[in-house]
Amino acid sequence: MTTATTRRGWPVQSTTANLTPFKWITGQVLAGDVATILDALCQRFHAEVEPIRKDWSWGWSYRPVRGYTDVWSEHAAGVAIDLNAPNHPMGKFNTFTSAQQATIRRILTDLGGVVAWGGEWTKRPDDMHFEVRRDPAGIARVAKLIRGEQSTPAPKPTPAPSTGGAGTYTVKDGDSWWSISRKLGVSMEALIAANGATPETTLYTGQRLHTGRARRYKITRANVLNVRTGPGLRYPVLGSAPKGTIITATGRTSDGWIEGSTPYMASHGQAGWWSGHELTEVK
Repeated sequence: MTTATTRRGWPVQSTTANLTPFKWITGQVLAGDVATILDALCQRFHAEVEPIRKDWSWGWSYRPVRGYTDVWSEHAAGVAIDLNAPNHPMGKFNTFTSAQQATIRRILTDLGGVVAWGGEWTKRPDDMHFEVRRDPAGIARVAKLIRGEQSTPAPKPTPAPSTGGAGTYTVKDGDSWWSISRKLGVSMEALIAANGATPETTLYTGQRLHTGRARRYKITRANVLNVRTGPGLRYPVLGSAPKGTIITATGRTSDGWIEGSTPYMASHGQAGWWSGHELTEVK
């Protein structure tokens, strides 16, 4: 029996057996590397473009392309998501500002070009729509980078190979806040804060940046400490970390709370808020 495929060649998922719940949407996506890449996309879209409303966003749907009966949608393969659909209806051009469009393109470039955006389609624009291209090698490579893995053995480090001096980094062609933060091993928020910038600030080749290597703290009191979306118990929990975990601060504090990242969070460009009462500064 021949398995149905989408226009990009993805196998259609007639059941949810190969899918996984996806926190950004009211639905599921294909498990594995595709989910890893779409999660990285959503994290940055949420932080840099606009907040994602889960109830306005969706993924897998066992159906053909809208307006067709014999062409399977990438949604049917679990490799496509629609974000904030009511704000960005299909068929309407420029539902994002010019700055937002530039940010989306920068994010997709950082993701190695393996994600296509419906906002680039001229005949049938679909600003809400993102889908993963059928590129197994590229997908595997990008997913490994997102997870902080190496596809080949890492070379032995040399003294500050990509910096322009102590505590600085020289911007190279194609760099972005995201890609630089990954090279330096700091959160994107810490890097931006260290340079008095915003996620929309344009980078120029040859520009000198402070590396954002801020204060570091260790969880020393709580056995497990929650990290939250804002400075206080009223904010939702992002995750947690065990006693002994090192937190790299972004430099922002509020009412005894410290914004910072664990190494895992930094590798995903994330930061959250930690109770300073549970932390001890590492000198």
